[in-house]
Amino acid sequence: MMKTIQLLQYSFNGRRTSVLFMMIAMILAAALLFTVNTSSTSLREGIKQHSGVYEMIVGAEGSGMQLTLSSLLRVETPLGNIPYSVVEQLQKDARVLKAVPIGLGDSYYGYPIVGTTADYFTPFRPALPERFRLVSGAWFAKPGDTVIGYEVAKKLNLKVGDTFFGSHGLNDSGEEHHELSYVVTGILEPTGLADDRSLFTPLETIWAVHEHMEEPGSKSAESGDDHDQAATAIMLKVKQLGFAPGLKQELDRMDGVQAVFPLLYFRQLYDVFQMGERVAMILSGVAVLLALLAVVFALWGGLAQRRKEFTVLRALGMPRQRLIGSLLMEILMLAACSTLFGFLLSRLAFWGIQQYGRWEWAVSLPSVPSEPILVLYCFAILLIVLSLCFSPLLLGFRRSVHQSLQDMN
Repeated sequence: MMKTIQLLQYSFNGRRTSVLFMMIAMILAAALLFTVNTSSTSLREGIKQHSGVYEMIVGAEGSGMQLTLSSLLRVETPLGNIPYSVVEQLQKDARVLKAVPIGLGDSYYGYPIVGTTADYFTPFRPALPERFRLVSGAWFAKPGDTVIGYEVAKKLNLKVGDTFFGSHGLNDSGEEHHELSYVVTGILEPTGLADDRSLFTPLETIWAVHEHMEEPGSKSAESGDDHDQAATAIMLKVKQLGFAPGLKQELDRMDGVQAVFPLLYFRQLYDVFQMGERVAMILSGVAVLLALLAVVFALWGGLAQRRKEFTVLRALGMPRQRLIGSLLMEILMLAACSTLFGFLLSRLAFWGIQQYGRWEWAVSLPSVPSEPILVLYCFAILLIVLSLCFSPLLLGFRRSVHQSLQDMN
């Protein structure tokens, strides 16, 4: 066994450049397959997480997609406001399990400030587990108190007890509100949702800050409603799914109000992402094919030299079985190392995609394990390619040493 390993070491040392080229090509091919698969799986899980929390969202009339994205992902400009009387009406409705109002429109260094109630953080039913937990501090209790998401605390280095002023609008270029100071009372544990990039405060805080302001172009401004009697959206959890269609029809008949099913819009988004996923899979397949062809050409280019090396070793008395064993071990090592390093490189690439998604799109892709079958699939592909490339060497062992030496001459 030791002599076989030494033989492999001598073989690799004598072909460092070609072995390094093959390894890089196969590692990149494997990493591309793993990264595309992991990213698409993570995206699918992220959509499921965001769409499965509330069955319905109520807001101002306009784009249903915009209402969904602004309320759940907070990546779109809110449509406007609806009267708070709609919230009170839904909270009294026997068909509604929970109606949670949110108020949007302000931010802190680009992170959205969400006005809401304590119901946002509590389980939908008493017997269910807690939906949110605090890393430190306590829940908000009065206007100005703020519970911040994990990413906000991490990126802005905020701690319990810190104070700040919010800015008007969803970016940090808006006018700063000095009417009321926010104080950090708690920091949330990571959720993997848009809540990690949000700051939560009582809805009364938003009302107090905007007491003498009107939202330009908002429904509340046009109708004459004061901002302190309004909500941007209402997150609805119904007692039974069968209640949802009728409730939606009633809400849609209200003036300036619409109700949407977020699951439908997330499905539309997923359909768009699936098209992109198919294109990515095709492009990655082409890239993998080109990488494997490069490996094939590199191996076939050195077959003549390898054949001469094995012929000389056999002439010097090296047993045929040992040479075949070293060749098979070389194939296994190349395939295994390429798969392993490709997998590690893909995890690094996926981590980079997660960070980019958080910064550029305000979307947190959940971490997902790679499918074991994909690892085996990738290893099998590389093993087959290498075996096909080395098969002429294996067939060459059927010839006698005398015939092989004559061919060399």
